[in-house]
Amino acid sequence: MIFRRMPFFFVLFSFFLLLNVSCEQITGKPPLSKEKFSLVYTDYILAVDQKETEFVGAVVDSVFKYHEVQTNDFKKTLQYYMKNPEQWEEMMNLISKELEKRSHEIESAKATAQQAIQKAPDPAQAKPKLE
Repeated sequence: MIFRRMPFFFVLFSFFLLLNVSCEQITGKPPLSKEKFSLVYTDYILAVDQKETEFVGAVVDSVFKYHEVQTNDFKKTLQYYMKNPEQWEEMMNLISKELEKRSHEIESAKATAQQAIQKAPDPAQAKPKLE
């Protein structure tokens, strides 16, 4: 009689084992370092956010090429961080800092360009040189 219930207990045990494994954090190292992934993912976010959706795939491919990253390594690293919530939060903080840094760089470049435009002589008022 106990042997008749074995399959049931085995199935039940297997279910709880699979449930436990699926809820566990992934151990080991992701293919890409934190620093590399944060830079690639930042560019990835910016690429996917483009208005011209028909070119997004090409832009994403160019991001991977620029950073010398394989798509599969990017996906595996993304899965690693998404299955490790504490590390994903840490990664999002790194990415947020990188986006803020880039935003400040853009604002600084805009201000510099604006100053250069204001200092430049007005071409409409320039007198032609006669020799």
